[in-house]
Amino acid sequence: MSLKFKIFRGVKPTGTAELLKDLFLDDPSTGMTKEACYRNLVQQMKEFPHLTHVMLLIGLDEGEENAAPEVMGFSITTAESLKHAFLQQAWVKDKLDPQVMDDLFIRVLSWAESLGIEEIRMETKRDSGSIHRRWGFKERSTIMGVGIVE
Repeated sequence: MSLKFKIFRGVKPTGTAELLKDLFLDDPSTGMTKEACYRNLVQQMKEFPHLTHVMLLIGLDEGEENAAPEVMGFSITTAESLKHAFLQQAWVKDKLDPQVMDDLFIRVLSWAESLGIEEIRMETKRDSGSIHRRWGFKERSTIMGVGIVE
């Protein structure tokens, strides 16, 4: 069984969102549901196609006839200003070759550079140290919140 990967840019709003629909997660901390993620992505891609960049990592098992392609990873990045883009979501299936993740991120960087964007920003609840070591992200600010309803 040999798995081959291809990276594509998602350009059709509904088709792209359909591919990712089952990979979105409900986020109780923001109240965001899978369905809301789906609707937001379709809306962003329709209203701001040149400012919304979706990369799809598609795997195909070459050893199986009629094997359906599988989404093995994706990233959603939006241009937020003339100077920076925000990596909204990114996911890669466990145990993939790290080079595949790097290839996906290089595509995001190339897109941002083509728009004249100088920096990619992101928010994470994960280990920021490992993200810094792997891709060079640095802390720029702190996101804070205060509960209104307890």
